[in-house]
Amino acid sequence: MMAMRFLGLCRGDGKGYVKIGTDTKPELLMATIGMPDGSCRQCPIFPIGFPGEEVAARTVWGDASTKESYEAVVVVPLLDNADLSISVTNRENDTVLGTIPFKPLTTKVRSRLTYKHRPQFAAQIRDIDQRRLSGTPHVYVTGIYPVDEQHYSCRFTVRYPLFQEKSNCSISIYDASAKQIELPTVVLEDSVISNPRDHTQSLREIVYSVSVTDANKTLCIYAFPEGQDEAFTCVLPPMFDGFVNGAKDLTKHASYDEGYQIWLEQHRATESDVKNQRTLCQAWKSTEKPLISVVTVVFRPPVEYLRSLVNSLIAQSYEHFEVVFVNVSGNDQEARAVNEFLGNIQDSRFRVIDAENKSIAENTNIGIHETKGEYIAFIDHDDVIEPDAFYRYVSVLHDKPKADVLYCDEDLLDNGKYIWPVFKPNFNPDLLYSYNYVTHMLMVSRHVLNQVELSPANVSGAQDYDLTLKCCEKAREVSNVPYMLYH
Repeated sequence: MMAMRFLGLCRGDGKGYVKIGTDTKPELLMATIGMPDGSCRQCPIFPIGFPGEEVAARTVWGDASTKESYEAVVVVPLLDNADLSISVTNRENDTVLGTIPFKPLTTKVRSRLTYKHRPQFAAQIRDIDQRRLSGTPHVYVTGIYPVDEQHYSCRFTVRYPLFQEKSNCSISIYDASAKQIELPTVVLEDSVISNPRDHTQSLREIVYSVSVTDANKTLCIYAFPEGQDEAFTCVLPPMFDGFVNGAKDLTKHASYDEGYQIWLEQHRATESDVKNQRTLCQAWKSTEKPLISVVTVVFRPPVEYLRSLVNSLIAQSYEHFEVVFVNVSGNDQEARAVNEFLGNIQDSRFRVIDAENKSIAENTNIGIHETKGEYIAFIDHDDVIEPDAFYRYVSVLHDKPKADVLYCDEDLLDNGKYIWPVFKPNFNPDLLYSYNYVTHMLMVSRHVLNQVELSPANVSGAQDYDLTLKCCEKAREVSNVPYMLYH
């Protein structure tokens, strides 16, 4: 019987998987590959069956081992500018059991044939190292982040069983030609964690960062924990670009995400939702239905914008509200269409107050003085709200009756397209002192409004920020309504 025989291979993401048969137990085997500098790096070997497993069950895993013959899988880095050779030895006596050439072109051809003609075999051996991580050292890349146009921060984690308190771990990095690259590594975190598979045991977890360039898109990272087997991971150029693009997707503003329109469609209230909300609101007690007063200053907006606002208000599933339009458009020809539209609104909940156009702060205060509601909301004359906006706000008040300031998420509606979403955090006074992240739709209680001075003319243009700061300072509670309700 031969000391070692080659049974097949396939290639995966950055790693090759070679199945071998030997007359030596897998736990006594050690595999290595030779590097151009004359050094050898260890390759993990995984038995296919599990310890003491029944024969038929082992066969399902793809293990045809017997008492005299054993099968295992060697995991090899894919370094496609180097001709590698796998050497398998017996750990006990350092006897070389055999060598297997691992050349890029040959392995690509063999791998394609394996996937085509032996798909079950490929499925059994591919990624076996990812399925059998427990109990062994392992390395994995967590992200590659752009630093500038040419440099990237590659972050990777090394985990290994902790058998002694003080144990060093050395890192070596190789390129596509299997040549070692001198790249300084920085330790970002070094911690001891409990083994998620066995809480009586501990693992050491070290997070590293290394700076790389476009010239290093193939990275083979070897970790050598003191007194334990080596472990590696390998990143190929397509994987490198995938990590970078993923990082860009996670860090770019949501407005640049083309999926926002679909996200909004999935998360906004449907016609059935609004119908169900109306039914629920009708069942609420009168004490659970506070009057919401909306203040909107109107100064010659396009009539179609104003019509859209009115339609969005009429569509509300929560119907206990009033709208105070402070019309400062004047009486000239330019304002005629606006005045005519406001005069024709056939809904008793809407009131129009004609006033002389002063500052935006003073105009807003006129509307506030005319309101009757327990809560006052502010909406601009060229904006719209979702049909469940008031329902969502009142629902929050049911859970948080002391909420004196409320706000929601918002976006821009540009020629029928929803863009530039702003997803706001829970109340953050430090952030609010930096800029007015609250903005729309601001709603404040009569309780807190009676305790503050309304915004004077000299803060016009920032009157909403001024009022928000004052009300938040006196508020018993400030609440974010975490829905996209304002456009």
